[in-house]
Amino acid sequence: MTFFAEIAQTSVIEFIAVAAGLIGVWYSKKLNILVFQIGIVNEVLLAYIFFDKQLYSNMVINLCYLAMSIFGWYHWKHPKKDEKTLPVKFLNTKGAVVATASCLAAFGIMTIISKHFSGNEMSVWDSFSAACGLLGMMLTALKKVENWIFYLIADIILIPICITNELYFSGLQYLIYCIICFMAFFSWRKEALKNA
Repeated sequence: MTFFAEIAQTSVIEFIAVAAGLIGVWYSKKLNILVFQIGIVNEVLLAYIFFDKQLYSNMVINLCYLAMSIFGWYHWKHPKKDEKTLPVKFLNTKGAVVATASCLAAFGIMTIISKHFSGNEMSVWDSFSAACGLLGMMLTALKKVENWIFYLIADIILIPICITNELYFSGLQYLIYCIICFMAFFSWRKEALKNA
């Protein structure tokens, strides 16, 4: 079956999840708070899809994204008293070290857990993409430019994971996310330089 024939076989749930994901990431690129509301739809549906494919790290991560979407929604809506809106900023050196160490620690923990519960051959890659995505989501909630770097790594890894698990439309979604990540990184970078 061809790639496009496989995409035509996409379930309604996967189609809605992908549509919500693409819209949500576009809103994030534009620094629009709707990223979180639209993201909630995407996260719930992807948690179900990844559960069904035994990609438990990404299932759990989407449930964590759900919690972080609520946090981010609140955090963006209620900036510090002296700020009109939460400004986009870069991580400082300490923040970058902590972020990278947190990502590696999450990867290690998720790998150990997923090896015991998942029968999916991609479980280690699933764990790494989930750890990168988790950090990307946290950095998005904090409006840190570097979120796009972690998202890009996660998205690149998720493309073959989705294709291997016959989630072709989702694989296409992550390819499009990679393009948006590049555009968004430079857009957020420009905004952070104004705030420096």
